[in-house]
Amino acid sequence: MCKEIKRNKNVVSVRYAEKDGTLLPITVYTYEDLQRAEDQVSVQHVIFGCIYSLEAMAVLVFYFKKRAK
Repeated sequence: MCKEIKRNKNVVSVRYAEKDGTLLPITVYTYEDLQRAEDQVSVQHVIFGCIYSLEAMAVLVFYFKKRAK
């Protein structure tokens, strides 16, 4: 049996999965963990946007060079 006791207001979620007849390990995610993950995703979005823009520009340059010939 599992019971959640709310003692820490910084906890975002508690996750557990039954494995081999036990509920351990229990993973606890805090708001700091959530913020760190959101920061990583934001950086990935910026990088993707830059790479996508460069790729689109390269395609346009290639198209106009081929069209000029």
